[in-house]
Amino acid sequence: MAKPLRSPRSDDREMNSAAPKTADEGRGHGDEEGREHVVLVHGLLRTPRSWITVRRHLERSGFSTGVFGYSSLSGALEPHGRALSAELRRLDTRGRFARVHLVGHSLGNLVIRAALAHGRPESLGRVVMLVPPNQGSPVARRLAPLLGDLFPVLRDLSDADESAARRLAFPPMEAGVIAARFDHVVAESSTHVPGEADHLLVGASHGWLMFRPSVQRAIVAFLRTGRFPRPSPPPPKSRRREERSSR
Repeated sequence: MAKPLRSPRSDDREMNSAAPKTADEGRGHGDEEGREHVVLVHGLLRTPRSWITVRRHLERSGFSTGVFGYSSLSGALEPHGRALSAELRRLDTRGRFARVHLVGHSLGNLVIRAALAHGRPESLGRVVMLVPPNQGSPVARRLAPLLGDLFPVLRDLSDADESAARRLAFPPMEAGVIAARFDHVVAESSTHVPGEADHLLVGASHGWLMFRPSVQRAIVAFLRTGRFPRPSPPPPKSRRREERSSR
């Protein structure tokens, strides 16, 4: 069952919080009225706490934040998508934020796609997808015959033709994708989104990508500009020789 977004205090109590807070009661500094808000959607076997360092970076960059929590091993993908869609519609109704951006990790990106398939929120800003299994995962395909009855989401995550990952629509959105060079769960070729605004490949693994400061800076850059930063190319060899000789 999906759980709505939580306040800073409930982060300390993690998933056992009574009376959890809702999407527009996330963290931020000062008056949140009219600000840009970021909804973070975690992946498989993760909890809202996995976003702590990303939230801190976003808040220092001027965004308010909240986390959409859900039981990633319980039930199938579609109910989680409906729950997130309901939260986004409620944010639209409240009209509290100038724009609402979405950032997902792994399975969380399929939850985002499932939510946006129910309709595009008027306040939707940009979407950043971290290592998204947009065409499924071969690891999930191998596990599904063994554990799919216990954890139906594995079938959704599979790269088999009939999986939800392959069948879900790609709703219109301004999406930026960050893939991991050392990802043994999702192939880089499976991360792409039709019409994506930008795509960045970084030297990281699937699970630890989100904790890299350079990735957190890239998230902020895309939310602000619609583009990821690129490292400056090294100077030509002749210039490096000149620089060494002048020292």
